[in-house]
Amino acid sequence: MLQSTTSKSNKLIPTKKPSASATFKVRSLLIIASLCLSLVLPGCNSKLEATPLTSQTAGREFRLSKSKARNETSSTMKQIEVWKTENSAKRDQIYSEILTDPDTALAIAPTLLRSSDRKDQILALNLLRDIGSTAGASTLATTAQAANSLVLRAEAIFLINHLRAESASETLRSILNQEEEPLLMAASLYALGTIGTNQDTALFKKYLHKQGPSMEGVRIMSAVALARRGSAEGLEVLLTGSFSQRPRYQRWSIEGLGLLQNREANQRLLGILNEPDSLATGPAAAALAQHELLRHSERDQATKLATYTESQDEYLSAWAFNELIRLPLSISESGLEEIVLKRGLFALRANNVLQARRRNP
Repeated sequence: MLQSTTSKSNKLIPTKKPSASATFKVRSLLIIASLCLSLVLPGCNSKLEATPLTSQTAGREFRLSKSKARNETSSTMKQIEVWKTENSAKRDQIYSEILTDPDTALAIAPTLLRSSDRKDQILALNLLRDIGSTAGASTLATTAQAANSLVLRAEAIFLINHLRAESASETLRSILNQEEEPLLMAASLYALGTIGTNQDTALFKKYLHKQGPSMEGVRIMSAVALARRGSAEGLEVLLTGSFSQRPRYQRWSIEGLGLLQNREANQRLLGILNEPDSLATGPAAAALAQHELLRHSERDQATKLATYTESQDEYLSAWAFNELIRLPLSISESGLEEIVLKRGLFALRANNVLQARRRNP
C-alpha cells in the first residue's frame, strides 16, 4: 500500500477542497474527467504463461490470434457506440473498460480519427493520450498531415508534443515548409521545441520574426520553442504576448515565460498573480510552478506535480495532472497511485492511466 508522501507547503496550493463550480470548470478543461471512482479494474499485474509453439500448431495459433483480435475490435467498437449515447457517469465507466485493452484501443484509433463524428475523434485523442505510448505516433503524424479538419490536425500535433513522439519530427518540419495556416505553424513549432534537435534553433529564429497580425501566434510559439531550448532570445515576444487580448496567445506566452530562468519573466508572472480579476492567474500559477520544477529531478518533479493536482486553482491542477502523465510510468507511478488513493478530482483518470500503461508499458 502506498504511503502518503510529505512535501513542503506551497502557497499556490490551498488545502481547501474545490467547490462545485471549480469541479465543473475542471471537467470542461479535461475532455474525460470524473469525481467517481466506482470501477476497480481487475488484473493489472496478471501474467500470461508462455506456451511453446510447434510447427503443427503455429498456423492454428495465428488464425486464432487474428480471430480474437477481430472479435476484440468489434466488441470495443460496440462499446464506443454505447459510450456516445450514455450519460456522463456511464461514459466514464465504458471509457475505463476500453482502456483495459490498450492494444485494441491503439488499433482502432486510426479509424476513430478518420471518422466525421467529432465524438470519435475526441475519444481517439484521449485514448492515445492516456495510454501514453509513442506507438500512436505514426497515426498522429498522418492525422496532422492529412485530416480534413484544421482543428483535428492541430490537436494531433499538440498530442505529438504531449507524447514526446520524436519519430514525428520530420512530419512537423514538413508541415512548416508546406503550410501557411498560422495555427498549424504555431502548433508545429511548439512541438518541435520539445521533440526537435538543436539544429531546429535556426528554424525557430526564422519564425520568431514573422510579420503581420495573423502571425502573432507563430511568433509566440517560436519564442516558446526557443525557451524550451534554453534561449531567451524570444523574451520580448513572450512579454508582449503576455498582455495579448487573445486568451490563447496570452496563455502560450505565459507558458513560455515559465520556461525561462529569467528575472524579468519571473516578475511578469508574479505581477499577473496580483491581478485578481485576470483570467491569466491560473496559467501564471502553472508557469511559476514550471519555473520551480526546472530546478528538480524528474522524480522530484513527479512528487510536486501530484501535490499541485490538489490546488484550488482548476487551471493549475489540470496542468499539473497532464504534466505528471507525460513522465515515464517508472517515475510517475507513485504520484498517480497517491492521486487514486485520495479519490480527488483526478482519481479516475489516474486509475485509467495506471491500468493502461501497466498493460502496455
